[in-house]
Amino acid sequence: MRAGVLLVGLSLGASAPLSAQLGAIGAATGAAAVSTEEGINSAPLLSESGLVLGDGWAVNAGFSLVETEVLLFDGFGGSEQATFSSTGLSVSGVFAPNPDLMLGATITPYLGVMLESPSGSSDDSGRGDASLFAKYRAWRSQDGRSSFAATGSVRLPVASDGFGQEGASVGASGAISHRLGGGSPLTLHGSLGFSVPTNEDDGVTAVNFSGAGVYRTSERFAFSGELLGASADGEYIVNLAPGARISAGQNWLVDLALAFNVGTSLEVSPFDYGFFVGGNYVP
Repeated sequence: MRAGVLLVGLSLGASAPLSAQLGAIGAATGAAAVSTEEGINSAPLLSESGLVLGDGWAVNAGFSLVETEVLLFDGFGGSEQATFSSTGLSVSGVFAPNPDLMLGATITPYLGVMLESPSGSSDDSGRGDASLFAKYRAWRSQDGRSSFAATGSVRLPVASDGFGQEGASVGASGAISHRLGGGSPLTLHGSLGFSVPTNEDDGVTAVNFSGAGVYRTSERFAFSGELLGASADGEYIVNLAPGARISAGQNWLVDLALAFNVGTSLEVSPFDYGFFVGGNYVP
């Protein structure tokens, strides 16, 4: 559960949190997996993985900021460069009723958008949608280095006007994780999923995919690199997100990530860059 609600694929509202803008269905299930049987730093920051919590519960809060440069036209043949930015705050909670199952929810109490140009500025804010999800580890290798998990989710349209979907959407994904042998500190992750809106105004079915590597330098620090993408209605978007996870004391972890668009078929990139910071409490 990194900052944010479930993705809606390429129906990427500029007001959506960073995780939703990245198009990663795992954004709603990642944070709770930072403390796993495989180690506290093994899970990716923004994308899905085959890891689960194992037992107990966890809470995550995340803040994201994305910005992009846009060209505004005044209707008289003139134009000016403007900066569009959006911010999001989300809170997620999860618990593990058994070693292979995670149940959780995400709320987005704040979303904000701002447009700044030489001729003036405007802004607006509201709350975002909420989501419920379940993640089940269906397979784990005998040596414990590889695992596969499936996730199901429902996004609930509880947002303020203009800050969410018109109807609910459902999503599903599968993800695999593998820790390299020989005492390697590197864990690899990959996922594939989809999201289906129940209201035609929210777009079409989107396919989402991700690949990630997490390199643990110690029990207190890890680097990550993630490639996240989404495809819907013949369009696609691919983003790169380097980051780090830091142990900030007993039971506390801090996630930091940057995101850059590295490929899209859209005429205008959803964002030029994004920044994410998250805090995880895992007792």
